[in-house]
Amino acid sequence: MVRKRGWKSRKNLLNYVPSLAEGVRYSDGVLYSPTARSFFGRLCLKFTKRGSIKRTYLDDVGRFVVERIDGRRDVREIGKELRENFGERVDPVYYTLALFLRQLAARRLITLKYPDERRRNGDSYGTSRRKDKGKQKQSP
Repeated sequence: MVRKRGWKSRKNLLNYVPSLAEGVRYSDGVLYSPTARSFFGRLCLKFTKRGSIKRTYLDDVGRFVVERIDGRRDVREIGKELRENFGERVDPVYYTLALFLRQLAARRLITLKYPDERRRNGDSYGTSRRKDKGKQKQSP
């Protein structure tokens, strides 16, 4: 029996942490990304003599958001800063921000990662809660 994913199993987008995708860089309101990611794609670019870098130009709101994408801030924090700086211009803030981030993710310009629960609680990825987990009992 296949369990259907309901609304309870979906993770909230506001908790996701965006970061620039591999090979993408940002400079002066422009996102630069490679056009061909596979071997076949790069080979086709050589024969068609097209550029291997794609440029995505951003407006002032897009610049503001992308400048705050650092791999540490979640979408909720970026939304609060967006509301403080742009006010009613970007209302509703989280809806507008979610649409923009989903468009960037669909174009493979950013990645959205859900933070690990252990990291939220202050633990690092490699540690466990039990200190004696790896120790074996010694007989007297």
